[in-house]
Amino acid sequence: MYKLYLMPVLLLSISFGCSEVQKPETGTPLDAPITVIEEKKEFSPEEQNKVIGNITFDTSEEDFNKEVANIGDANNNIGNFHFLNILPSFHQGSLYSLVIDGSRVKPVDYERRISSDVRELTDMLTAQYGEPVIYREMPERHDITNPVKMWEVGPKYININIEEDRQGYNFVTLEIYHGARHLEAVNAYRAENDSISNTAKDIF
Repeated sequence: MYKLYLMPVLLLSISFGCSEVQKPETGTPLDAPITVIEEKKEFSPEEQNKVIGNITFDTSEEDFNKEVANIGDANNNIGNFHFLNILPSFHQGSLYSLVIDGSRVKPVDYERRISSDVRELTDMLTAQYGEPVIYREMPERHDITNPVKMWEVGPKYININIEEDRQGYNFVTLEIYHGARHLEAVNAYRAENDSISNTAKDIF
């Protein structure tokens, strides 16, 4: 049995062979592909399986609920990144994805506060994993292409995204997921929905 929580669409069909990133030149479209020019950094099995803190991709829902309070400090800060929500997703009893939502930001404060959140997360992740395999400069508010930054750590992907809620407020999300397990969960979810739809159509 799987449990699928609210999740944004993830970028899965990208292959990389290296680690150093060429940042877009002036005038390069935000959605332009990023060129990788050096051999990819090697990561230990522990780094590849770690999600955050003591939480791994083998963590059960029960154990996750015990550990989630240890993410960040008492004021819901990871470094200087303040977060509001933590959204886990489970499949076959194990965690496969985690999304951490940052503070909502008014349009007038977009450039200052969203830039700050992106920079804070980028600095922490770069210190741990090296340069991202996808790097986009800070986008204009109405011209956002996600992910803004992305790291590939074996089967683990880490995205920094910029989202917008229904009230028009923007916020940064930190998204950590296991690529293969995420795909398995999505396929299982679709198969179940197709089965339900096929059963329901007999009503008509």
